Amino acid sequence: MGLDLSNADEIGGQDPEFLKELMEVYIRRFPEYHDTLEQAIKEKNLEEMASRLHRVKSAASVLGYKNFCAELRDAENYCLSPEAKLDKALELSEDLLAKFKVSLKEVEQHLKSME
Repeated sequence: MGLDLSNADEIGGQDPEFLKELMEVYIRRFPEYHDTLEQAIKEKNLEEMASRLHRVKSAASVLGYKNFCAELRDAENYCLSPEAKLDKALELSEDLLAKFKVSLKEVEQHLKSME
């Protein structure tokens, strides 16, 4: 998916423990972020979907998921736009929820490789 830790390396001074902590936080927060986005989708609440997509985007940006973050931003903006169609917003959000799951696996694998 595009895990890119170069920005995190810059911020943390290439400290492996700092990187591990960032990844562990991502993994710990995943269930909450996933479940609240999933709930917003089930409720078909565009405003709440936008809010939850924003939270996922913030978490993913720390780990350098540039393309994923761009998709999250676009979906968030779409959900907030007056022209938003519920079916399209649901499709975008469900697709990004699936990608979020993929990112979790990628982060878990990378963290495991650091041990």
